Amino acid sequence: MNNRKGSAMVEASLVIPVILLTIMALIGVITGLYNKTTTSYQEHRHEMVREEEGERMGEAKRVADLLKGLI
Repeated sequence: MNNRKGSAMVEASLVIPVILLTIMALIGVITGLYNKTTTSYQEHRHEMVREEEGERMGEAKRVADLLKGLI
């Protein structure tokens, strides 16, 4: 009976650290992917806002040019 308990303890002492390291590695990879995706989205959104502002400025310039032509 003691032999079985001892072998279970040895097995657990070998398996549990491997499982914990695997879980920690997965959390690290998932966190890294999340950060990369978030940063990429923020850069994309910033670029879209700049394009929209540029289009608005271009429209304002065209309207100003049209008004100058009418005067």
